[in-house]
Amino acid sequence: LGKAEGFYWFRDTNHFFKIGFKDPAINERTHNIRIQLLANGIYAYGLKNTLELLHRQLLHDFITGYFPITRIDLNAFVTYDFGFVDKSMFVTRKRHYATIAEIGTSTATQTLYVGKSPFRLRIYNKRLEMEQNKAKFNLMNEYFSSQGVKRKQSLYNVEFEMHRAHLRYYKIDTIEEALSNAKNLFQKAMEDIRLIDIATIPNRGNKHRAKTLPVWNTIKESYDIDYFLQSSLPLERIERKKYRYELEEFEKEFKALTKRGYIHALPLSVPLFEQFYNEMKSDLRVQR
Repeated sequence: LGKAEGFYWFRDTNHFFKIGFKDPAINERTHNIRIQLLANGIYAYGLKNTLELLHRQLLHDFITGYFPITRIDLNAFVTYDFGFVDKSMFVTRKRHYATIAEIGTSTATQTLYVGKSPFRLRIYNKRLEMEQNKAKFNLMNEYFSSQGVKRKQSLYNVEFEMHRAHLRYYKIDTIEEALSNAKNLFQKAMEDIRLIDIATIPNRGNKHRAKTLPVWNTIKESYDIDYFLQSSLPLERIERKKYRYELEEFEKEFKALTKRGYIHALPLSVPLFEQFYNEMKSDLRVQR
């Protein structure tokens, strides 16, 4: 996938996860491997299954067993229309949570952000996101159908993005600690950022004394991660991502490698390329 944040990134063929291996010349004070779980891994194969696949099978011989967490997104999919919500309807306990932005039309809010890294809330129209992304629609529609959610129902995502600096405030260091404390983290986040009933704001205008909107309390009290950890779809329903190496891609890589050799003044020549090619064919025959 290329290089970003000092890591060389790769993705498995089923799109369960992305895995990055650090460039030690750039990242000196970070761990060697970074993993990001993707939607197929989380919703199709299952969060717990994907972690087991990574920890117990793929990486078992290369890791220490210490799995620090750098970010977790805790969310609740809600069959409720939050299109009426605007930034005036939120109150926050801490000043640096108070950065608020909204995206939408004159009649409905589609996406709303409250706070900023290392802790922020996102509320967005999940139906609209699915309509704009065919690959995500197929996966998520299968997932929601398995949960009994009808296609015509309103569907929003209430999601808290928590980075390491925020998690460490609660003495959470590893992925196991984050998942075991997910319910408490989510509920605390909903107390730190409240959606209020603006009709209950006192005459003096103190929004912090306004009542929480009932739907906010319902989401908070109903949140549970246990089923989410175990959930998965039948593997035969997962569209396997096939990878085919094309001549055009080979040409691109070959030219890039040749350019690199030229820049470093290597003695490149057609006979040398032919030598490498014949040696490669000879090696393949031996392997077979």
